[in-house]
Amino acid sequence: MFNTIAKFGAISRADIASLLKIGRPTVTRSVDALFAAGLVIEATKVPAVTSGPPRTLLRLDPSAASVAAVDLRPDGARLVISDLRGRPIDTDRFPVPTSNPAAVVKSIADVLEARNDKIPRLAALVLGVSGAWDDTTNTLYAVPNLPGLEGVDLLSPLQSLGKFPIEIENDVRLAALAEYSEGVGNSYPTMYLISLDSGVAGAYIIGGQSHRGSRGFAGEVGYIPVWNGKELTSLESVLSTSTLNRVAASMGLTLGDLFASSVKEPVEVLDTVARALGVAICSVVATTSPDVVVIGGELNRYAGSFLPKVRAFLGDMLPTHPPVVQAALQPSAALRGATLRATTLARAYLVQQT
Repeated sequence: MFNTIAKFGAISRADIASLLKIGRPTVTRSVDALFAAGLVIEATKVPAVTSGPPRTLLRLDPSAASVAAVDLRPDGARLVISDLRGRPIDTDRFPVPTSNPAAVVKSIADVLEARNDKIPRLAALVLGVSGAWDDTTNTLYAVPNLPGLEGVDLLSPLQSLGKFPIEIENDVRLAALAEYSEGVGNSYPTMYLISLDSGVAGAYIIGGQSHRGSRGFAGEVGYIPVWNGKELTSLESVLSTSTLNRVAASMGLTLGDLFASSVKEPVEVLDTVARALGVAICSVVATTSPDVVVIGGELNRYAGSFLPKVRAFLGDMLPTHPPVVQAALQPSAALRGATLRATTLARAYLVQQT
């Protein structure tokens, strides 16, 4: 019921009963409990649909609690504190010594605890990381950009922050949740996001949920073997921004110049990029058949120069393929996804406390 009120923004008790197909007395008892917990408030009165007294609309009280989203990156961390509707109320960037797991936890804890008196009570925390999170063993792995955290359990020490729910998730999977909910994926039943950044990874969203697979490894397309013109290598070693920056520098170009240039050598590089990405998308389409493939990450800004080649490749290789489009939520999609997930966790947690 709390989620229904949150979803509709303002809704009457009668409409809740009708939508959920439950009796008015049940609605009254549940709403009274939500009022007592300070989670909902009366918004306004509107005329009855037919006859009778005006209807009182209920809405979630966004200031009843707050949620925290943290995006942990090699160069530090970004924080967004939001209310229960997911609207930001505070942001921060802070250094994190990622080579020291204990210091990572302390940095996050210090930043949050410094805000205890300035924000509503914290009801959920979601931490995004550029690696795979194994929720069966509570360990990070496959984190080449954060090598000091390989095999580390960050969740257990973070749980000392409070009894509210805390989750750790791959940052691309969180970005995909945001893109599916509020970006170009929101009109499709299923979506696959491929992020081309300092690392290369993907995430599959179906029915509004992220498919994690065994040990949280689903979507790690950066490990797909592709041909780079000389040998088989990983997709990430061809398409990561670190690789392409080195290639551009060897030609006396910037990354932007590389994708804007029309001279022979850069064009050959773009052909390699398009072919490698095309091979990865073929694998994705053949195994998951999403309704849309979305390209995100830093290279998204240059996608106009290689996506036509990618689409042509897919047309040659597959009997059918979904549209391949650019992401809309850049560059903070992972933080937005973490916020959306945190609000879901917080609402469930707060209702459990009533």
